[in-house]
Amino acid sequence: MNNKLFHEIKKLNELNLVSYFRILGFKPVAEHEGATDYAVLLDNTDPTILTIDHQTNRFQDKIHNRGGTLVDFACLLFECTSVELCSNIMPYKIDRLMSLTGNPT
Repeated sequence: MNNKLFHEIKKLNELNLVSYFRILGFKPVAEHEGATDYAVLLDNTDPTILTIDHQTNRFQDKIHNRGGTLVDFACLLFECTSVELCSNIMPYKIDRLMSLTGNPT
């Protein structure tokens, strides 16, 4: 992995995972001390419960024995690699900026 990609992934992983879920429209199904559960459809199967630990900013899927960071979740959700995800970040950022300013893309 090149240095630029590593820093881009690190920067993305510093973003708040609970906020990212909220932006994506996921609603919590349960809240615990220091953690929030979400029912999320991944792999075109029945929804699975992902638990986000607020302190570590990581998710865990106990049923499928997987977990990780915001980038790991985005890769699962969008069925892509971290390289593919980061290569699509700039068009997304431009589109997002245009949406926020009210300019058509």
